[in-house]
Amino acid sequence: MRSIRLTVFVLAALGCQAFAQTPSAQTQMLGYEVASVRPSSPTDTSTGIGPGAQGGMRARGFTLMRLLMEAYDVQDYQILNAPQWAHNDRYDVMLTPDTQEVAFDPAMGVRQMFGYISRQRLRLRSVLKDRFGVVLREETREMPSYSLTVAKGGSKLKPATEGGTPRMNVSRGNGVVKAVGTSMILKVMTDGLTRELKSPVINETGLDGEYDFTLEWGDDRATAESSSGPSIFTAIQEQLGLKLDSKKGPIPVFVVEKAERPTEN
Repeated sequence: MRSIRLTVFVLAALGCQAFAQTPSAQTQMLGYEVASVRPSSPTDTSTGIGPGAQGGMRARGFTLMRLLMEAYDVQDYQILNAPQWAHNDRYDVMLTPDTQEVAFDPAMGVRQMFGYISRQRLRLRSVLKDRFGVVLREETREMPSYSLTVAKGGSKLKPATEGGTPRMNVSRGNGVVKAVGTSMILKVMTDGLTRELKSPVINETGLDGEYDFTLEWGDDRATAESSSGPSIFTAIQEQLGLKLDSKKGPIPVFVVEKAERPTEN
């Protein structure tokens, strides 16, 4: 079984939305001292994002669409009217902050880690504005979504063990997906569900603690013959005491009014 170990930073950087609500395009930005933007090597198809030098951040092999998704904490269907090159051209981006930033530590608390990620995303917005000429218009559209609530009978989530390191392990194999979280807030879970279901998942449980959990469900990406285990909807209710309900509601979107290819530095 192939196993993927993800710290909260990496999980967030790969599409896990920032702590609290989706940031507005009008949110006050944090600055950067130095930013490097270069086209990615055409022979290197790898991608990645993580901490950079001097408390900064670096992204490798990212399109402008992917950078916008990270900076504004949204999924691809929430970025509208982007030019075609923004979906195809890949860049390596590095930035160092203009103010002192805490050094990233995988052992830091989950809320401190999300604060760190949120600040880096604000700095990335500044880079996108200055180097890509990005101008966005924020709107709200009615879209299908899911609400996550506590099921009848109550939550089965276990309070996190004191002093536990925030961590999420996800594995796929033998027709099953298994997610094991330690010291996780539900925001991490709903963001993972958002990616899995390809539709926004809104946390309406009222639970704001840190939890340890294990969740297993049948892998929709596997063939019908090889997939095993319950649906993700059944698994969440039976294993975690939570419930997913479909709904329609206002979802923030960002319309690209302007974007330019950056000059290399």
